[in-house]
Amino acid sequence: MKYKMAAAGQLLTIITMLSICKSTYNWPRDVPDISKFYNRSAIIWTVNTTMETGRRCKVDYVNDTTPTYTDFLRVDSLDNSTYKEDLRGWFIHMDNTRRSPPYNGMNVRTKGEGMYQSTEELLFEYDDYACGVFSVRLSTTRGTFYEIRLKEPFVRTPNKKCIQEFEKHKYETVTALYSESCRLIQYH
Repeated sequence: MKYKMAAAGQLLTIITMLSICKSTYNWPRDVPDISKFYNRSAIIWTVNTTMETGRRCKVDYVNDTTPTYTDFLRVDSLDNSTYKEDLRGWFIHMDNTRRSPPYNGMNVRTKGEGMYQSTEELLFEYDDYACGVFSVRLSTTRGTFYEIRLKEPFVRTPNKKCIQEFEKHKYETVTALYSESCRLIQYH
């Protein structure tokens, strides 16, 4: 009887450990892959942000994407002036439990001198990476901001679930960065 109780206890311990290991093993599959969002030749509009800003019409033109980084031109406007930055996003894991892809974040630096700009994490993606909810931490500001980004040609018809997910993460006032007039500005 004593051995049966000990064996039952060991069996219960093994089953518990296997269930924990299995869920941990499967966990990374649910992490969105930022390299699929920032794939080569993508045009990505930031539609809304929780950051207070006077800037408008923020768009990323992806030039190249490798397994470890993406190069893109970020363009926006402020007071009828257009601003362009050549940036490189180095793909990173936003947690310490994984060592291999997929990566769900990137450290963004200016391409030339490599000055740190921001850390951007893809929290959720919808419609095969056509719409994404991002968290953004800037080097110049404290706190985390949230953005909804859409790829061309889906900017006019965003996924409802993607919008609902963004709504869950906005705790402050939302600034609309995109409007149809953004298409009139020559960026590229």
